[in-house]
Amino acid sequence: MKTYLKLTFEGIHQYTFNGIINNERVEDEILINEQLSLLGIEKVQLVPEKQFDFPYNLFLFGINVKSSRGTTWSLTTGIDSVINSTNFSLELNNTNLKIYGSLILKVSLKDDFYNDLLVGIEEKKVWIDEFKIKRIESHMKQLSCSFTFSGDWGKDREIIKMINENPKNNDRVLNLEFSKRLPKEWK
Repeated sequence: MKTYLKLTFEGIHQYTFNGIINNERVEDEILINEQLSLLGIEKVQLVPEKQFDFPYNLFLFGINVKSSRGTTWSLTTGIDSVINSTNFSLELNNTNLKIYGSLILKVSLKDDFYNDLLVGIEEKKVWIDEFKIKRIESHMKQLSCSFTFSGDWGKDREIIKMINENPKNNDRVLNLEFSKRLPKEWK
């Protein structure tokens, strides 16, 4: 089912680099700093164009919600789904990624996911636990860096548990709205 989502990061959401570069764990601090400096966050394009000039950056993330079966649904989306944005910004400061503003996304959802997402939105139990920034240097070369709530998977699981147990007192909960048709005010 095609649907539109308005994702609003209320306040500044901060994510921390988790040591994963190009899907591999990296421990070398010098290499980490070099790679993060190559991202060039200021060049993230919010609305992809048909022709990209190399190098450019992309971002990806998963919108997560508990399913009615007790597992977690994750909708992987990112720059390719963005149809509009309001004051959306990504700022990289050393190993911290700050995100704020709003994105309007056009996505396709399975019926079961859609139903669980509606419940998650109503109960304020929707979150993004990983954010990826990719720098595309050429058709053959890219750099991918992952950011999570705390940069530590164990601590991140605790944050997710807190979101699901006490969403009203958690600043990691997302403000998410949905519509089957694109509202004029979202254009």
